[in-house]
Amino acid sequence: MSDLQTTPTKLITRWAPTPSGWLHTGNALNAILVFAIARRLNGQVYLRIDDLDSPRVRHEYVEDIFLSLEWLGLVPDKGPSTATELATWSQQNRMSQYCDLLDQLAKTNRVYACTCSRTDIDRQSEDGIYPGTCRNKHLPLDTPAASWRLNTQALDPVEWLDAWSGPATISIQESLGDPVIRRKDGIPAYHIASPSDDEHWGMNFIARGEDLMASTAIQLALARAASQPHFPRSSFLHHSLITDPKGAKLSKSAGTQMGPSTLASWRAENRNPSALYHQAARWLGIKDHPLIQNLNDLIAAIDLHQLPYPAALVSLL
Repeated sequence: MSDLQTTPTKLITRWAPTPSGWLHTGNALNAILVFAIARRLNGQVYLRIDDLDSPRVRHEYVEDIFLSLEWLGLVPDKGPSTATELATWSQQNRMSQYCDLLDQLAKTNRVYACTCSRTDIDRQSEDGIYPGTCRNKHLPLDTPAASWRLNTQALDPVEWLDAWSGPATISIQESLGDPVIRRKDGIPAYHIASPSDDEHWGMNFIARGEDLMASTAIQLALARAASQPHFPRSSFLHHSLITDPKGAKLSKSAGTQMGPSTLASWRAENRNPSALYHQAARWLGIKDHPLIQNLNDLIAAIDLHQLPYPAALVSLL
């Protein structure tokens, strides 16, 4: 463990649910891991509710976030503590920061306007990845009803050491094509808002599902292009996913019904969240995982040096 003997940095992280549907067990496991690792290292956890896509936000989904945190026994250090307080912490309040980042990127000449619809893309691409149809059309960025895309052809693969999966090398062009960074309605995309928020709050540790590794890659590329000082130096952990009986990942956007995997359903059935803590403990390599009943049990049992690649957290341990 000699490679881990270093002066630790105060860990600052976040749990960032999107109120576009009912939270499911995968969201809960992500929250448990975020809080457990942060508390083990005496770090801080912010609650960031990703409500930028306001048409999809519903009050019951926002309430579900707070009810789920209470049920899991998780208390954030900063962020809204009730649905009413979301207005103070809303992403809508940081729109100017997102637009500033978009303007910075537009000046790099790597941004272009695109008028393609989802139907157009599906017709032109078998894998659903944007084929670059508008890349060389040189449409003005203020073209009506046009999205903005980032030209990733010249971007080198993005690399980092992941605490869960090890050395990661992601080609953005192969994984995402040229991603949208501003939607046709003028709203900044998730890939803009998320790293902008993480930079704003000084996050240095981010735990996500493994399905978001390509998102991490584009966000790191965008942050580096904008010369952000903090986000590009963050530590990352992309954990395993919980899947449904057919093997598909769980998704809030797949529907609005409270199915068996939703936390609202678990609460309605008076189920105890201990099963979720057992799963988190198994993921973290804790042998006595059946004894883990709550967050305090998990914190006491964690040995972060037993993560697959603990060197990824060298500045935090």
